[in-house]
Amino acid sequence: VLYRSQEQVKLLLRTLLVPLFFAVGPLFSHLALKVVASVKMSELVRTLGFLFLLFYITLSSTFTEPFRCNLHPNGVLTLEANHEVFCSFSGTHLTMCVISAVVCLLPLSFLAICSYVLLVLLPRIHQADAALIRACSFLIVRFKPGFESFTILFLMRNLIFVLAPMMSASGCLFVMGQLLGLSAVCVAYFKPWRSPLASQMDAIVSFVLLMILLLSALTVADIDTTGIMILCTICASLIITGLSVAAGYLLLQHFLSKLHKQY
Repeated sequence: VLYRSQEQVKLLLRTLLVPLFFAVGPLFSHLALKVVASVKMSELVRTLGFLFLLFYITLSSTFTEPFRCNLHPNGVLTLEANHEVFCSFSGTHLTMCVISAVVCLLPLSFLAICSYVLLVLLPRIHQADAALIRACSFLIVRFKPGFESFTILFLMRNLIFVLAPMMSASGCLFVMGQLLGLSAVCVAYFKPWRSPLASQMDAIVSFVLLMILLLSALTVADIDTTGIMILCTICASLIITGLSVAAGYLLLQHFLSKLHKQY
């Protein structure tokens, strides 16, 4: 019983205590400054939002810990972080799953709130709502005007990155590779960051991580060959369909240009 309690307490400390530790400092500082000076609530919201944005991946990866299990040769599943806990959805493991299910509401709620704020914020910028803009500046200050929605896209990308390791090896590599590739292409094409150097570095880092991911895929021995073949067939079909549509569109443009009057 003591061992079970220790594992549950450790999970609680990793999931809740660390974020609360970083949130207590700004909270007390805001209360102290509010006594001696007029500090607005928007500054506290901005600070807490920035901290939550900074530790978003860490908090998201923590709540998936009870669902990341390793399969042993004898068919037993144990936690990846602690092989003494069996993935049986009973006892200690069940309690850890319940704790993680509650903790997962934090990053999901943050994602939902950010999405709602951006949808409300964009129309109200023209109304000179300075308090709202200051409070939510951690969402928009890093991007060029008109590209604030990339905050939501990056948060969703990071969340899927965290969930990907719970899949099979081939599925995890495929999902992470697609995310890195799409992220690099979108950043290189749209250049959403306020600084051009930031956009260039983001694209370069994504391509480097994609290269590392492809190299690591060479060491994976996945026995699910049927799933891989189906996935490769779907990807090849999409590529052929895309090329066919593009070729047909170009041919149509070519024939239509012949019908136009030449000057």
